[in-house]
Amino acid sequence: MQKLIFLLICTLLLIKPTANAIFLSNLGVENLPYVYVGVALAAFLVTIFYGRFTSVLETKTLFIRSNLICIAILIVMGSLMWFAWAKDISAVLLYLFMSIFGILSASQFWILANQLFNAREARKYFGIIGMGAIAGGIVGGYLASIVSSFMQSEMLLFLAAMLLGFAIFIIRGIEVDYIAPAEQPVQQSAFQDILYPFELLNNSRHLKYLALILALSVFAAKTIDYQFGYFATKVFVNEEDLTTFYGFWYSTFNLVSLLIQVFLTTRIVGRFGVGYSLLILPVLLLINVSLLLFVPVLVFAITTKLSDASLKQSINKASVELMMLPIPEDIKSRTKTFLDVFIDSLATGVSGIILIFVIKAFDLPNYIVTTIILAAVLGWVFFANRIRTEYKSVFMQSLRVRSSKLISDEQSIIERYLAIFEQGNDAQIIKALRFFKNRSVSNLVPVIPSLLSRNNANIVIETLEMIMYKPENFSDEVLPLLRHENPNVKISAFEYLINHQEKLKPEFLINLLNKGRQDERLTAMVAFAKEFQNDPRTLNVLRIKDRLKNVIDKTDLNDPGQTHVLIAVLKAIGYGKISDFYDLIEAHMGNTNQRIRNHAFMAAGHTQSTRFFRALIEVMPVETNELFHKALSRFGSQRLKRVTDRLISENDIEKLRHIPSVMENIPDQNAITILQKLSRYDDMLVRNNAIMSLCQLRDRYPLLVINEEMINDLLLEEARYNNTLLNVLINRIGNEEKVDIYKEELMELLKSKIDANLTIIFNLLHIKYPPEEYLEIYDYVNSPDQTLRNNALEYLDNILGHDLKKKIIPLIEFHARKDNPEMVERKTMEMDEVEAFLCHNRDYEIRSAARKYFATNHSTMD
Repeated sequence: MQKLIFLLICTLLLIKPTANAIFLSNLGVENLPYVYVGVALAAFLVTIFYGRFTSVLETKTLFIRSNLICIAILIVMGSLMWFAWAKDISAVLLYLFMSIFGILSASQFWILANQLFNAREARKYFGIIGMGAIAGGIVGGYLASIVSSFMQSEMLLFLAAMLLGFAIFIIRGIEVDYIAPAEQPVQQSAFQDILYPFELLNNSRHLKYLALILALSVFAAKTIDYQFGYFATKVFVNEEDLTTFYGFWYSTFNLVSLLIQVFLTTRIVGRFGVGYSLLILPVLLLINVSLLLFVPVLVFAITTKLSDASLKQSINKASVELMMLPIPEDIKSRTKTFLDVFIDSLATGVSGIILIFVIKAFDLPNYIVTTIILAAVLGWVFFANRIRTEYKSVFMQSLRVRSSKLISDEQSIIERYLAIFEQGNDAQIIKALRFFKNRSVSNLVPVIPSLLSRNNANIVIETLEMIMYKPENFSDEVLPLLRHENPNVKISAFEYLINHQEKLKPEFLINLLNKGRQDERLTAMVAFAKEFQNDPRTLNVLRIKDRLKNVIDKTDLNDPGQTHVLIAVLKAIGYGKISDFYDLIEAHMGNTNQRIRNHAFMAAGHTQSTRFFRALIEVMPVETNELFHKALSRFGSQRLKRVTDRLISENDIEKLRHIPSVMENIPDQNAITILQKLSRYDDMLVRNNAIMSLCQLRDRYPLLVINEEMINDLLLEEARYNNTLLNVLINRIGNEEKVDIYKEELMELLKSKIDANLTIIFNLLHIKYPPEEYLEIYDYVNSPDQTLRNNALEYLDNILGHDLKKKIIPLIEFHARKDNPEMVERKTMEMDEVEAFLCHNRDYEIRSAARKYFATNHSTMD
């Protein structure tokens, strides 16, 4: 209801106090340049005073007070117009007032609109809001034409004052909750208030481009106004004819603008996005002004003015206001009116000064004015094109700012966990260590040594797990732990040293190999086996095989207390490819201890022996961990390609689901080929895994080539498939009255598949447009914050191509607003079509669930 009231206010308040036509005919077109300069000076004064008020008043209050002042001015002006002696000066003052009022009131409205509507709502409603301004122009223009024929036009001023009063009464009904409260301002001097918007513009390339676009567009509009008047006065000599001509065409311009706003603005902005929509007006002007330059007649002056007047308040206005959406609220509130009033009026003043010099001072021919307009429009096109790319980055930045609360919340959590290391008990410290496992430990470097020296073995193990793959080097602190009494501490310490073996000096390792304790000798053996795995001669010189045999013979490797020794031996055998001990690897590939089993798998992978390759393929459906996948990837893409082809022919889905996780560890083009093939497989999980692995490879190795045409086809195919699933879920299965366990299972499965399919789509987008942060946008789409979700959708709406946008945005919009089924593009499907689609679906899980459902619900057979 609040938003409907707001639209009503727009229609009422943006009615101009009177039509430009009457005053233009009274003033004369030759005096327009002087009026333009006067507008600039008046706007400068208004900006100074208004800027002071924006820093201390809330938008709604400022809106009401400024319009009360406008009502008073209208009444005074209307009264003065009745006196002959004041009529001329009043006409000039009224024109100045109208120019400032039109800009200021519109600016206030768009500030309110930005506060009332989010990005998605703005795209939907801004076109309707623009109708209010255009409708006001139409009413004002036609009133001017009608009133001038039978009564004095001064009465319009009192009518406008009455309408403003009514609009103020209505705006009080808007709830304050809808408008962001003003922050307590920092006290500044008047001079600082004037300079502050300039500083904000200077610090933002996006605002700078926007200011230049506004300035050039206003400059072009004012000089086009002059040209329109110039050619009109050449044709119409009589003042009444001229008034009628102006009244008719100004109203017609607004009527055409209204038609464009109603039927085209939303469609054009939706199809081409904000960036390209901003180029439509300057490009059209470029064509018309070029024609006017070579064929200087009234017809082309009218078409040029028609292009400017009809598109400026429709497509161009909506695009400019959408360009302001990603600007932070505090900056927007200080720059919006400055841009709309000061920059607009400054450009008006500059156009007036240039026209005075061209026309009065140098008496240059009229085509010079047309040439100046052409130059301004060319600059307009240039900056409108530049702001397109800037808009994307600013919008992404605004999304990150919106989500920064979550980040700041996480920062406070990190600080609390850091405090636990000094004050918490053992259980709290272990919880904190697990929290930091997948995060940076740079803040923890000073406390790591004390954590490693704790008496609690679990704390030591968790600390080692946390720093295991971090770049910081703690080898000196970890080495003494090889002698720890707890075997699990020894294993973790050993793992750490091997993973960071490049930081252990060769002479240090030689000393350990010859003179160290058994645990230290094993560490050195594994380190040398890893370093010289492709240099068997060096391993022979170091007698690694003999040393290993000595350890194996003298140690009961089945003793749980010797687990760390067994793991070290398996690693050394694998790295060194010591085939004499392969039986030991094979024996422990079935070990009940998951940790030992994983190390046996990794050792098997390092050997690259066919004997182990077949064994790993056989156990692939059971083993799903990352180490197993890495072990299998060691055998290379050529072997895995043959296996994948066989699994596809056998339709072995369980094993195929694991292949992508294996392939993402192989950075070569064959791996890409295999993953591209799996990305078209029937099973959704296989497809999803394949596409996610393609993303991983693309991110890690950008030089690998992925077939873009295939990605395009996949995007459209997945979008169509998802849309069908949505229609089946919402419009058919979800509408069935009968409820049973099979229906519930099928609906839950379809929901999970739809979500999984959306993940596929975002990963495909990430592959297709690697510079764009699509995976980050996916997080925003899934955010609990509704505004963040809407803004993320708006961002996508502006960067996706038309074909992709048409298919994908409705799906993402439904996902972001699951409570609104109207977001889904409806597709008529009979129940027998639904049954055929589900029971013969390419996804076997959907097939299975659907057949159970239709076996007990014979709706298509009744």
